[in-house]
Amino acid sequence: MNFAQNLVRWRWLWTSFTLLSMLLLAYGAKNLTFQSDYKIFFSKDNPQLTAYQNIEETFTHTDGIAFLISHADMTVLQKPLLEIQQQITADAWQMPFSRRVDSINNYQHTEVDGDELTTRPLVEEAEHLTAEQLAQIREIALSSDEILHWLISPDEKIAVVSVSLLFPENAAEKQQAAKTIMASANAIVQKYENQLPGLKVQLMGVAAYNGTFVALTEQDATTLVPAMYLVIAVLLLALLRSVSAMLSTLLLITISIISAVGFMGWLGWPLNQVNISAPTIIMTLAVCDAVHLYNRFLFYLREGADKYDAMQHALRNNIRPIILTSVTTAIGFLSMNFSDSPPFRELGTITAFGVAVACVYTFTLLPTLMLILPGNFRGRQSRLHPIALSAGEIAIKHKRKIVWLAAPLSLLLAAFMLRSDLNDDAIGYFSKNVPFRQAAEYMEEHLPGFDTIAYMVDSGSASGINDPAFLKKTEEFVQWLKAQPEVTYVGSYTNTLKRLNKNMHEGAEDAYRLPESAELASQYGLMYELSLPYGLDLTNQVSSDKSKLRVYVKIRDQTSSGLIAFEERGQAWIQHNMQPYKVDGSSVPVMFAHFGLSNIKNMLWGSLFAILFVSLTIAITMGSLRYGLLSMIPNAFPAGIAFGLWGIFVGEVNVAVSVIFAITLGIIVDDTVHFMSKYQDARKLGKKPEEAVRYGFSSVGSALIVTTLVLGCGFMVLALSDFNVSAYTGIMVCLTIVIALAFDFFLLPAILLLTDKNTGLAQTAIADNAENAALQNPQESPAVKSA
Repeated sequence: MNFAQNLVRWRWLWTSFTLLSMLLLAYGAKNLTFQSDYKIFFSKDNPQLTAYQNIEETFTHTDGIAFLISHADMTVLQKPLLEIQQQITADAWQMPFSRRVDSINNYQHTEVDGDELTTRPLVEEAEHLTAEQLAQIREIALSSDEILHWLISPDEKIAVVSVSLLFPENAAEKQQAAKTIMASANAIVQKYENQLPGLKVQLMGVAAYNGTFVALTEQDATTLVPAMYLVIAVLLLALLRSVSAMLSTLLLITISIISAVGFMGWLGWPLNQVNISAPTIIMTLAVCDAVHLYNRFLFYLREGADKYDAMQHALRNNIRPIILTSVTTAIGFLSMNFSDSPPFRELGTITAFGVAVACVYTFTLLPTLMLILPGNFRGRQSRLHPIALSAGEIAIKHKRKIVWLAAPLSLLLAAFMLRSDLNDDAIGYFSKNVPFRQAAEYMEEHLPGFDTIAYMVDSGSASGINDPAFLKKTEEFVQWLKAQPEVTYVGSYTNTLKRLNKNMHEGAEDAYRLPESAELASQYGLMYELSLPYGLDLTNQVSSDKSKLRVYVKIRDQTSSGLIAFEERGQAWIQHNMQPYKVDGSSVPVMFAHFGLSNIKNMLWGSLFAILFVSLTIAITMGSLRYGLLSMIPNAFPAGIAFGLWGIFVGEVNVAVSVIFAITLGIIVDDTVHFMSKYQDARKLGKKPEEAVRYGFSSVGSALIVTTLVLGCGFMVLALSDFNVSAYTGIMVCLTIVIALAFDFFLLPAILLLTDKNTGLAQTAIADNAENAALQNPQESPAVKSA
């Protein structure tokens, strides 16, 4: 008894095995958690992340949330807006996990009365301010290095209330804290926008960034997944014309997803905004195996076989190509492990596992469903069958023209991929419909400096920050930063010391300089700290042992390459000018910039490995080095052309686009393998190349169209996401799949015909007489006899 007969005869045993396996895997879902922190994109040993965490641990955490306040008809220094800022500042102190609040209202303005240093909020009791007091506040704010470009914009269109937050260490508690914080912040926004017509309050900061990730992930999970199910169901029903086929395929999809998600739980991987796409990808890929099995099953039913014989022949005809396509698909997705980003590695691994279980379930569950579900399939033929046959005739008739036209056109279009620039900026992960991105773009227009870098300057000894030599070097660095064309703001403790020195010299302009001795610097710092209210100390600028200073830099919107160039320029200046002091710098935008660049390089190696390994697998399985080499053309070029078109119409590549080749290779190889497998079967019978091409189109042509339509429309559902990683993936994969079908329908047959002139191949024994009859004349084969 062969394997196909075994699957049919013992189908209930195999079905029980399937359901038991699914339940065991599904039990792992109890371990699933959700993590949305931006840090998930980076490995624990990422050098930029390590530097950033060191800075965060040394000073007050900058992970927080900021309220951007603006009004359609007023400036932020007018009385009504100052009142609003005062109230938001007060409410921000009451937010959960709030540790520090900075605004123009509570900016600690210093003055000297005799020998006594006094510190007071710049804006007090805003509702009672006189015109003279308002003018004085405006003068101070617009002339202060510590306020302008940080707490207000030069055009007075935006004011910022910045809230520093202290999150719990536990991941689950941190996740809940993030939701609580966003709910509190949104309540504040709604409260004051309703209070003053024309007022606009927008949310920025790391907490808002992470909160946006969570919101979009939940939105996609509740809208896109059901939408994809609906699209697949409608297409399967329309193309296969069978309710039973549609229902059994959806069941196969569902248990494959459940198994893969449960497996993720067993591995202890948390769900995040990237790997949560695995179920939607598995959903579309599982369809392919089912469609190919149904295609042959219906063929044999139309030829007169009963259900059981038709299923045996369909299985025998598809076991090798389905296993081969599943293996090559898994290889493509496993190549994503070359990525620097853990979520993308997890996405590749989980999807590969999902593809594997979908392959197994196709053989162990689908036959049972197809045999027990009702349906009259006899006499039905796919409406796409004539289209597939026509494509085959075009490929045969115009093979030379196709090759001569497709080769240079493909190379030309692929070359345009060089036009794309790397720009993996943080806000680019969100569509322009997302409030966070709108806030970021509005801020960049009026208060430039969304990109930031924090530097930690280490004196090397406790209280070393008071050393005049150290302060001088730090101030030189600050002045160099201010002179850079990209920089809009530099925050440093040296600015505070210069202000205090000026205060202590009766406000003389020429006294706006650093103290001349360590004793004075220490004394100024101590007096200032003692005068500060609770929560507004210097821990955001000075380390607890007074050995390190934090220099905070805001930079105009830069591409990833521009941000890296600025960072490298800064490090070069530090190496030549800051000895013997140590300076480390990092930030979230810097992390994403480096990550995007290194990820593309690594994924290029991963893609090269994948295409070579896939081609080698095809060559070994099909027993032909020629087939393995030829498979590279329809497997590699479609992605290259898609990247070229992306370069023409978009021109920017981010981390989502960089992994497209690995994703699409794992998908489009299916069509190549199924067609080449049928072509090889016919050639082994001694058929001429032209006849083998016709047999390939007759056998799998309509199935290839169905899977392309289902996959293409399924992935285009992802294009509706406001999370651009998912949206760009959906667009690029859909585009690549459509291009790949054109390659498999026209260029691949043409190349096979031009390179395969040997018509004297010895006929090889085929599995049984029924299959042999079908091969000899696929259009008019006699009824398949019972085994």
